[in-house]
Amino acid sequence: MADIRTLKLALLADTKDFISGLDKADKETRTFSDKLGSALKTGALAFAALGAAAGAAAIKIGVDAVKAAIEDEKAQLSLAQTLKNLGLGFEDPRIEAYIKNLETTSGILDDQLRPALQSLLTTTGSVTKSQQLLSTAIDVSRGSGEDLTTVAQDLAQAYVGNVKGLKKYNLGLTNGTLS
Repeated sequence: MADIRTLKLALLADTKDFISGLDKADKETRTFSDKLGSALKTGALAFAALGAAAGAAAIKIGVDAVKAAIEDEKAQLSLAQTLKNLGLGFEDPRIEAYIKNLETTSGILDDQLRPALQSLLTTTGSVTKSQQLLSTAIDVSRGSGEDLTTVAQDLAQAYVGNVKGLKKYNLGLTNGTLS
């Protein structure tokens, strides 16, 4: 019987250490769980903020695209009206094809080409002359860094005799030549 009692005592002592080990493991697990939960909450907030930012950016891109489309349509209608006013309405399909081709070959957006051509058409009244001047305006714009529409307006003014606007481009031309 003495052996059984010793065995019981040893077993109770091992059980006590076992329970103590379980308590320690439980505390460490809870600490880890709390840290993990905190990290997941922080990550979730970061992903939510990122998602909101991406959504806002997508909305802005959509709004900007709609605005650009509206502006492009206005420019198309304005150019068509100018052609109609000049009695050149029949040229509209040819002009649109010309602008599309010029956009492709020059890399300049039609948003810039239409107003530039329109200002030249209004001044010259000639599709052919306006296209020639637009070609010159593109070259001057690239060489000077000036906006294409501004250069086209300056060339339109020069066409009617006002060469003052051309002097700022330092073309190397004398006043006599400009006249």
